[in-house]
Amino acid sequence: MNTRLTLFTILLSGITFAYAGMAHAQNPILTGLESFETWKPAEAGQLPQYWDGFNRDVVVQGRVIGQVACVEKDSSHPVEGEYSVKLTSKPILGGPAVPGILTVGQLMVDFDQRIGDVVGGIPTQIKPDRLVGSYKYSPSGSDTGMVSVWFLEKGKQVGVGNLHLLKTTGGWAKFTVDIAFDAGAKPDSMNIMFSTSLEDTLAPAGSVLELDAISFDFNSSVEQYNQQHFQVFPNPASTILNVKAEHQGEALIQLIDNSGRICLEMNEAPLNQQIDVSGFDPGLYHLRVVYQNQQYTSVLIVE
Repeated sequence: MNTRLTLFTILLSGITFAYAGMAHAQNPILTGLESFETWKPAEAGQLPQYWDGFNRDVVVQGRVIGQVACVEKDSSHPVEGEYSVKLTSKPILGGPAVPGILTVGQLMVDFDQRIGDVVGGIPTQIKPDRLVGSYKYSPSGSDTGMVSVWFLEKGKQVGVGNLHLLKTTGGWAKFTVDIAFDAGAKPDSMNIMFSTSLEDTLAPAGSVLELDAISFDFNSSVEQYNQQHFQVFPNPASTILNVKAEHQGEALIQLIDNSGRICLEMNEAPLNQQIDVSGFDPGLYHLRVVYQNQQYTSVLIVE
């Protein structure tokens, strides 16, 4: 039985994709560099080994009426090895487009119900500091690409990182997705998702996201801030959230929702302050504070 966790929801031309987590694979990203060198046959085209994506037969009422292949092998100018992976948002049978999606989970699609799930991930206990790699992005119109990574502990999200890709890169560029873990987190699984289009937007056809040389970075320059010297209250909060530290100074303060979206970001903000959360949707959030090369993270409930 799959446990549905609302990590990311994409509303695209009436097709809804909800992301949830935990399956089995031995992706080389757990032990080193993923450069997409090994590929496997898919329903439509090919997919990188240990990855899934929107390469599907279009099945309606039990009958295959076409195919869509949004993930392709690219041998032109890879960063590492012989291949990179290219994601393209494409129309289904000449109709509305679906995003190019690549995940270490399993993308399950029901064209009759117009719904889909990513059910899966990789069992792991690692706690990397960031996900890094190389990418090329060419959005169609005002489209926005996305890189997301999340970690679960007994079905609960305990670590998350999210990056939005906004502009055409031209050539290869580097991306870095910082991963914030809850204090004391002991993850048992993780998932990664790349998409040509941001959640809650219609997917314009023709957006292209190319990826190569993906890896986790464990060389952290940020140390965990001592919990006893930092207070966040009340929790749950409905109006004002108090942030108190024993030091005075300026810090980066972020409030991240359970999908990985940064809902509030303050640079060079006073450590001691009050944050109005009355305008936020009720739910689970992650507070992240970075101060003088130290990091504090906490789970917050907004009522």
